[in-house]
Amino acid sequence: MGLYDQFIHNVVLTEASEKFGKAQYIEGEGVMAFYYRLTRYTEWMVRPPDRYTFKKHYIMHLLEGIFNYLLSKEVTAEHSKMESILHHARRAEEGINQTAMWYNTRCAMRAERLTQRTKSIPKRYTTNKKHQQRK
Repeated sequence: MGLYDQFIHNVVLTEASEKFGKAQYIEGEGVMAFYYRLTRYTEWMVRPPDRYTFKKHYIMHLLEGIFNYLLSKEVTAEHSKMESILHHARRAEEGINQTAMWYNTRCAMRAERLTQRTKSIPKRYTTNKKHQQRK
């Protein structure tokens, strides 16, 4: 029991610090999941990072589009509260998701129009030239 307390406990604490340092934003999870993951790692640490370090790590490891949005809104680790950072990060993520949905819808509409145009062309214009030459 003494060996466990002495060695295993320190390994777990070291792992939490390493996981925090290597933590990256994962697109499928989102900005809030990334925040909660970082928070969980800090709860396992003996000496969690200070607020500035936490905010800086969070901001610096977001997607480039979200990062740029935060900067455009003058949201920084030095001058913004975590609540403000999360608010703007969620807004940026929602905007990116909405834009992607619009582009997908638009592409689907274009494909549908192209398919309908192709169906409306008479077959005599779409047949193979070699086939026409044989006649």
